[in-house]
Amino acid sequence: MPKAIKVGDIVANSCERKFGFFKMGEDINIVEVPLAIINGCKEGPTLCLTAGTHGCEYAGIAAVVRVCSNISPTELSGKIIAVPVVNTPGFRQRTSYVNPVDKLNIAEVYPGKPEGSLSQIIAHTILEEVITKADYYIDCHSGDVDERLIENTYYYRCGNEKVDNASYALCRAFGFKHIVLVNDVPAYPHFKEVCRKGIPMIQSECGGLGILKESDIANYVKGITNVMKFLHMIDGEPSMQVEQKIVTREFYVKVANTGIFYPRVDLGENVRKGQVVGEVGNLQGETVEKLLATQDGVIRKMYTRHVVNPGEIVMVGYVSPKHAPQLEG
Repeated sequence: MPKAIKVGDIVANSCERKFGFFKMGEDINIVEVPLAIINGCKEGPTLCLTAGTHGCEYAGIAAVVRVCSNISPTELSGKIIAVPVVNTPGFRQRTSYVNPVDKLNIAEVYPGKPEGSLSQIIAHTILEEVITKADYYIDCHSGDVDERLIENTYYYRCGNEKVDNASYALCRAFGFKHIVLVNDVPAYPHFKEVCRKGIPMIQSECGGLGILKESDIANYVKGITNVMKFLHMIDGEPSMQVEQKIVTREFYVKVANTGIFYPRVDLGENVRKGQVVGEVGNLQGETVEKLLATQDGVIRKMYTRHVVNPGEIVMVGYVSPKHAPQLEG
């Protein structure tokens, strides 16, 4: 019979589901973060799910809520520890990217500090008291309110072969088409810190623009349950409906002029180096700049801030995605 599990003041015994709030910080620097624990009736691995690191990325939040609501302890082998909203101030105030209390991006301050600003305290607590209790970890994101993007999962190769291979396997099991190998670790410090703990991790993205679409939630839930099936936490086999591709590099389309950005390609479209992918026009109706793809690849993200200024990024692309190699063993 599985042992009881405790996170903060919340305890879930074997065959039990618990929901509560985990207090982090002290005095005026305090926040209550929602926490769900499902302790299965049978032994198995522990999966950690987080969402809402950016408070307006709704598809991941809704998917974690739905998974925790739908999975019964009687059908679960192992445990789920879930934080559906990490950045509760940003969620409540509908703030993009950052925690409005200290204006920091929680994803960028890992490993955090036990005595720092609120974002640093949240990052430290989530890492040390939530993630470290798990055997596997999925961080659920979406496009923010000014982003359209195609579905993808990220993983990071940290040099621990066992962890690296397991992280890649989670990406394959999740089932989204594009698998991104993270190279720019300074932009994703949580990958490095979680790897130091010896825990395989992926980050997934689906949806955007502050729109909560049922199709995005369903895709996300399917990805999470695919992983749970792969880990034998629930019955069944992962359902794979796309040919997966792996990405190791991205390219960026930036503007050099002030004006209105007009995209000339769509999300997910294949482009060639030198192809016109957008234009910048002035208020007299004149084209002041043609925007070119800097590499062959696929448009993976577009920003919807169509009033642009010099140096701003308006599109991100995957450089020539390759067929994802088969899992070893």
